[in-house]
Amino acid sequence: METTGTKGTEAPSYSRRGIVMTMEAVRAMRFVVQQGQRVTLLVGCACALGLAAPVAGQQTAFAPPVRDPAAQPVQRTASVRGHVRDSADRAIPYARVVWGEAQQVITTTDSGSFELIDIPAGRTRFAVRRLGYVPVDFELTLKPGVIKPVVVNLVPVAASLADVEVAARTDNDDDSYRAARFEATGFFDRKAHLPGYFIPPDEVARRRPTYVSDLMYSVPGVSIVGRPHTPSLRYVSSAQHCRLQLYLDGHPAGDGDDFVTGTDIKAVEVYTSLLMATDKFLPSPVKGYCGSIVVWTK
Repeated sequence: METTGTKGTEAPSYSRRGIVMTMEAVRAMRFVVQQGQRVTLLVGCACALGLAAPVAGQQTAFAPPVRDPAAQPVQRTASVRGHVRDSADRAIPYARVVWGEAQQVITTTDSGSFELIDIPAGRTRFAVRRLGYVPVDFELTLKPGVIKPVVVNLVPVAASLADVEVAARTDNDDDSYRAARFEATGFFDRKAHLPGYFIPPDEVARRRPTYVSDLMYSVPGVSIVGRPHTPSLRYVSSAQHCRLQLYLDGHPAGDGDDFVTGTDIKAVEVYTSLLMATDKFLPSPVKGYCGSIVVWTK
């Protein structure tokens, strides 16, 4: 028989094979025995009272169920497949599609199509941009595991040209005339606002290059593949591992290093990714380009 409790604070109890008897019941039983009466009924009552009384340290604890991590549901993503067209329902290639809070960017193909995958389900904001068109912003509610089709129509911007004053000149070699013509290309404006790498006229004059490649060796993020000063030379983005499109005076030019001589180079601007490039010099990623090198002549 085990005794639990503290004298003076709580009546001790006696336990044997799950039967609990309080000290008061034991004393009563002893009294009855001393009087010579039968104890069968009294013992049964004491047992019933003892079973109803709680015994310290014999409470059963239940642990919460543990879920199997492998049984947790997997969050499924959504996709968007769309086309960008003008008001005449013609495809608009090389439009920028920006989505999500991270402002991720892709470019439409030659047919104006694009596809986004692994987008979190829910409401997502999109923006479509293309030079010469009014930008469009919209939101889509994406469902898990569903491909959302969408068609975006861009409206052309009405061109408004300022008055141009034309003056005849007899000396095209005049320095002020050349400076004004180069300033009209927007080189210095892009240099002030875009994250590309720019080689201004004064630096070109100081370095006195023979070919474009002579200036590219010091440009961060640009690798030269092939033999310098030959048509086989290629310019590659070191980070993107893809080719850079060459532009001469704002127009696409062929690959190589012999399309212009060093004495004719006025300035150079380099964009080693599509996110850096301005719309004016945005090459086609379908053709394997991910950036551009723009060469301006004197």
